[in-house]
Amino acid sequence: MIILGFFLLGGIVVTLVRYYLQNLATQIQQEIYQSYVDLFPDNAPQVCPENSRLMPIKCAGFWLYFLVGAILFGLNAYYFINPMQALFWLTSGVLLFLIAKIDGHYQFISVTHCQCLMALGVLGAYFQFMPISLEQSLQSLLIGFGAFYLIFYLARCYYQQDALGRGDYWLMGALSGFHPWQQLPYLVFVACCAGLLFAGWKAIKREKEVYLPFAPFLVIGQIVVLIIEHFCL
Repeated sequence: MIILGFFLLGGIVVTLVRYYLQNLATQIQQEIYQSYVDLFPDNAPQVCPENSRLMPIKCAGFWLYFLVGAILFGLNAYYFINPMQALFWLTSGVLLFLIAKIDGHYQFISVTHCQCLMALGVLGAYFQFMPISLEQSLQSLLIGFGAFYLIFYLARCYYQQDALGRGDYWLMGALSGFHPWQQLPYLVFVACCAGLLFAGWKAIKREKEVYLPFAPFLVIGQIVVLIIEHFCL
């Protein structure tokens, strides 16, 4: 019954994620429009937020999302005996997918999503859903966030422009809370290798990339390191 419940829950959750992604462009435009109206109430733009040039994210069909979500949630519930632990990893996976998908499409990392993932990692360590202590999680979180925060400002001073996005250090802080700090260099290494392979593939296809979103590659690094930690260490 628990596995069946997770099947249904997975289908519903992933379908809601699909709906959220499809309507994200309109939501962002409405927020921008409302902020402009609040700042300049006497000079509101004569445009409709629904007519945005911001292209919506293309998603696969409804049933594909529902089936993929149901299968992944069901398998996860089968693997983890503790339903709360299964729900923890599934929620983490949904947030990772959202962050990677949005940054890959809009080159934008939501700080809210990163903060939710950060809180989730700390809770996972507290309830022992991960093989690290709460102290290790908090220590790693601070090191990961602080290191990328420092890199962001050093690169900004050197290049006189943002070489990294501001969301990158928030994301790195969130991802770091899932590992001991000694594993963070491997996470970044895998992410950089994945990014270089993607850039090389684009170069072979003669497609010029002005900006390379880093969140999808950090998420790849996170998944690879989690798999290695779980099955190999």
